[in-house]
Amino acid sequence: MEFQKKYGRELIGQNLGQFHVDYADPEDEAVDCIFLGKKVYLDKLVKKGGKEDWHVRMKGVPSGVIKDKAKDEGKSLIQLYLDMIGQR
Repeated sequence: MEFQKKYGRELIGQNLGQFHVDYADPEDEAVDCIFLGKKVYLDKLVKKGGKEDWHVRMKGVPSGVIKDKAKDEGKSLIQLYLDMIGQR
C-alpha cells in the first residue's frame, strides 16, 4: 500500500517491474532460502498441512538436473548450494 502511494503503481502482479509468487501454490511459505545470484536460488517451502518441499531455481538449468546432481554427489540440495558459494 505504501509503495502504491509513493510510486503510483502496484508492486505485486504479473507485469514487467512487478513482483509475483514463483511457487506452484501461492500459499506455500518459504522458511529457508539460499541466494547465489540473480535467478539462482533454493527455497525450502512449507506447504499446506506442514509438508516440506524445495523450490530449486538456476536460470537455464532444469531443476531435475540440479536434484540429480545433488543425489549423484550424495548431498542435500542445501549442501550443494552451499558448496557453490564455498561454504561447507
